[in-house]
Amino acid sequence: MKKNIFLLALLTLSLVGCQDSAEVRSAVGTYSYKSSTTLQIDTLPSVTLIEQGALEIVSLKNKDSVLLTFNELLGGVYSTHACLDGDVITLCPFTRPLSHALLLNPLTIVVSGDGHVYDDNVVLNLSYQNLPTDSVYISAPEVLLIAKKNK
Repeated sequence: MKKNIFLLALLTLSLVGCQDSAEVRSAVGTYSYKSSTTLQIDTLPSVTLIEQGALEIVSLKNKDSVLLTFNELLGGVYSTHACLDGDVITLCPFTRPLSHALLLNPLTIVVSGDGHVYDDNVVLNLSYQNLPTDSVYISAPEVLLIAKKNK
């Protein structure tokens, strides 16, 4: 009997220790997103860059940590980790490929940013920069990404 109570208490502690925060539970899911920005490529005139696709937010079972996976429509896939603190989501900087008609080859850019999680919506303010070793200058300091949860 004591052994069963001990095992039940141990199981309860392990399950409680792995629970997500309420913010993570409400943010987890699949979203459709669209982003837009003004992209500066070297000395060329600025161009509008619009991207859309699917975003999935997955709990990492570590209180406030989540994994964001982006699947671009007619494009690539990429992912990053993020932390949730209340309704604020902060992304870990990550690299991803960027393709545009003005670029001969896709370039790798560094993406950073943060945003807010609202009821069934995520609004991210991102920044795109080229790698320091690239010969082509790319900059998009104000990328707005809006994602709506799929039902």
